[in-house]
Amino acid sequence: MNNNYKELIGLFSFKVLFLGSKSEREYPVITTHDDEIIRIYFKGQNIVFDDQEKFKKFIEKKIKIKGYVDDLRGHLRITIQSIKDIEIIEDRLNE
Repeated sequence: MNNNYKELIGLFSFKVLFLGSKSEREYPVITTHDDEIIRIYFKGQNIVFDDQEKFKKFIEKKIKIKGYVDDLRGHLRITIQSIKDIEIIEDRLNE
């Protein structure tokens, strides 16, 4: 997949990625309706190590996210510019 601006809808969570590598750790991801897992990258910040508190409100929520999607190192990721690029659509429990 090339660098494409996309609007995705899916479930926000933190998942362990890059199993068995130096990069293995928990990352923020969106899981789409067809079970595709896409890592969320916050341009200019490292969500993994920076304050994760601001992202807790999105956990297990259905979200809409806007950003550039690429497949750096063979793993899909979406790059966002700010927290405003993520919008809660509905609470998963109410689906």
